[in-house]
Amino acid sequence: MISNARSERLDLARDLPTTAEDTEAQRRVRTIRPLDLEAYLRFLDQIPMPAPSEQRNRREPRADRPFVIG
Repeated sequence: MISNARSERLDLARDLPTTAEDTEAQRRVRTIRPLDLEAYLRFLDQIPMPAPSEQRNRREPRADRPFVIG
């Protein structure tokens, strides 16, 4: 469907309201230095691995049938 109607302009004050907590979180993030690879790997190492039973019970995406020529 194609529409020639113009959409309304996004008004951040109306359409994307922020709280004082949002603004404070943005200020804190601005002061954090970017991670290098080693720091990122250390961060990932802190995340606990799921139990083997959780991994077995996890539903994986269903694969489509393979493409067959002819």
